[in-house]
Amino acid sequence: MAQSINTNLSALIAQKHLTRSSSQLSTAMERLSSGLRINSAKDDSAGLAITERQGAQIRGMDQAMRNANDGISLAQTAESALNEVAGNLQRMRELAVQSANGVYTVSDRISMQKEVQALQEEVGRSLKVANFNGISLFTESGDQFISTMAFQIGANVGSAPAMTTDSNRIEFQLYFDTSVAANGVRGSVNGSVKGGTNVTLFEAMVSSKIFGNDSTTSGVFGGVISANAAVTAADELSIVTQTGAEYAVNWIDSALNIVNDVRASFGALSNRFDSTVRNLQDNIESTTASRSRIRDADFAMETASLTRAQILQQAGVAMLAQANQQPQNVMRLLQ
Repeated sequence: MAQSINTNLSALIAQKHLTRSSSQLSTAMERLSSGLRINSAKDDSAGLAITERQGAQIRGMDQAMRNANDGISLAQTAESALNEVAGNLQRMRELAVQSANGVYTVSDRISMQKEVQALQEEVGRSLKVANFNGISLFTESGDQFISTMAFQIGANVGSAPAMTTDSNRIEFQLYFDTSVAANGVRGSVNGSVKGGTNVTLFEAMVSSKIFGNDSTTSGVFGGVISANAAVTAADELSIVTQTGAEYAVNWIDSALNIVNDVRASFGALSNRFDSTVRNLQDNIESTTASRSRIRDADFAMETASLTRAQILQQAGVAMLAQANQQPQNVMRLLQ
């Protein structure tokens, strides 16, 4: 092999391998310090893209799980309000049964009526003030009952995010029969039926005017919603007579059935949210495990790479030092 001074080929070769081992050492240290196999796109561009999408899904499902838990809280809040309403209705029914007994005088029944009227007003007040995060649960405008509410319980939205078709949403909807035949409730403006439009018994309860007497038939009509008119005695349940008390028992039974049905709907919604949370937890677990397999560093492998790179670097430095001494041999030829 020719001896030269201007070009030290051995030193160049040693430098090349030392640079490579230094890069490997740097990569191993970066992965061990971060815990990630992929720290930038240069490490694995396809893997980075996949794990970033998975990360978005995981964070979306985390928020969706919080949304579902908020839904559970809302359902529990509504159910608590309805529980108190049911208790008041039970007491009203008890008083109505008592008033239906013939041993009481009119003044006795008037005393009972005072409590019934107070409880009736409390039923309406309880439903009006029930809210979650400042959102009224049972009223929106006046005495309008909110029967539809949408909950985002998925990490994505559909191409056409309609509540009824998007599997990432739950649409909660309560259905009430508004026919007079079903619950004896009608809409009224100044005593006249409002365009034949009826309202639900639940809406009538919110109005604090649960039961009323239809003077044309001398029967209990129930829940007359009057607009632009003051509440009169005819708009409220009355047990001051035995006949009125008997009607009241029947109408309170209808009201209790409605309240129980609404409570069952909120209970079913709460149970569905519980299932949704469990499903999201399973999906988060599996997606996180998949993301970890792609992006996280294998410490056993990286530790071995670090040790290998450290030894190669030390050897490279030693060989580079030896290569730099080779031109000194030329000086011996000149002596």
